[in-house]
Amino acid sequence: GETRMILEELRRVLKPGGLLMGTLRGARDSFLRRLEDRGSNTWLIETADLKNSVVSFFDEEELPGLFAEFSDSRFGVMERSLLGRTDRLISHWFFQAEK
Repeated sequence: GETRMILEELRRVLKPGGLLMGTLRGARDSFLRRLEDRGSNTWLIETADLKNSVVSFFDEEELPGLFAEFSDSRFGVMERSLLGRTDRLISHWFFQAEK
């Protein structure tokens, strides 16, 4: 999909040994799953700062495939909620990938 194409282009422009660091939304995220389910863990969302945006969510099993073309990749997870809103989980995968 689109995320794979973006990662392929970022890998293409990295120098050998270059690092790509970033985050992807985790599939456990319930904070942004609102408005319209587009299927395949992709949602149309609308928040105060994100109007009419499309967000994809990723399971741990998907990550190695997304980064398969990199020589090395490592992943971690960050999860939190807003104060007083423990019913809504914000989940991110953070990653480091080397060309």
